[in-house]
Amino acid sequence: MNDIAKEIVLTVLYFDIFNYPLTEAEIMERLKIQDITSVEINNEIEKLVHDKIFYQKNNFFSVREMNGIEDRKIRNIRAEKYIYISKKMAKFLGRFPYVRAIAISGSTSKGNAYKGADVDYIILTEKGRIWLVRAVLILYRLFITRFLKKSEKFSCFNHFITSEYTFSDKNIYVAYEIVASIPVYNENVIENFIERHKWINEYFPNYPNKMLNEVIINKSGKLKRFLEFLLNNFFGNLIELTIRKLTRYRQKRTIKKLSLSSEEIKKMSKVTNDRIMYRARKNDQLKILEIYQKKDL
Repeated sequence: MNDIAKEIVLTVLYFDIFNYPLTEAEIMERLKIQDITSVEINNEIEKLVHDKIFYQKNNFFSVREMNGIEDRKIRNIRAEKYIYISKKMAKFLGRFPYVRAIAISGSTSKGNAYKGADVDYIILTEKGRIWLVRAVLILYRLFITRFLKKSEKFSCFNHFITSEYTFSDKNIYVAYEIVASIPVYNENVIENFIERHKWINEYFPNYPNKMLNEVIINKSGKLKRFLEFLLNNFFGNLIELTIRKLTRYRQKRTIKKLSLSSEEIKKMSKVTNDRIMYRARKNDQLKILEIYQKKDL
């Protein structure tokens, strides 16, 4: 098997983890090799199908037999619907103080919104106000779900990141999470964020730009600017510190109640700090990478 064929197989193997067969065009978009033509890819895929390494159904390819492609198409349509609704949510969320940018992530941004999936958001915040933003948005979510009886599906604020943060982990999982995210509020901040992660091009040099044509530009309203003016001082710092202490206290109680191991405690501290916050269960990264390594050629 030549290098091109190997990279094609590795690409399809990775997305097979998510039960997501790929078309020839999608394989090319996700391929690690940059200088390659569609003719070369087509020739290699034909050989892989002939050698029964790939299975083909219609214009989709997988490393295993596919009973049907309709489910993948349904997930694609569902994702498009979720993105449309999420844009409206993002427009409102952008009015909150210290929210600098918003992007859709998770299965929805990847066109793989399975039944029961939530819409995950990446919230980029002002440095030194991440705890405040998280607390306010959690309260907002409680209000709309408990009192207004709105679905929790479109209010999953899973990732909070300060706008200057740079990920230290460099692997295919993190690269795809970044490159597949869809900016829906203040794309300039997200562009700067992506610019600091140029290494993702080592994994996805051909991936199309996901910037939407109707991204909401940062138009800070008078109320937002006024609230930030009131909080850009010692009082705002005190609120930030107080929320952090309360959250840490709750974490310690959770750790004690669940009897977590030292390794699990370490993971929790890694994903909840002054620069980045996301649910502890997001160590899915380790699980996905472990599965992918087992699938590796």
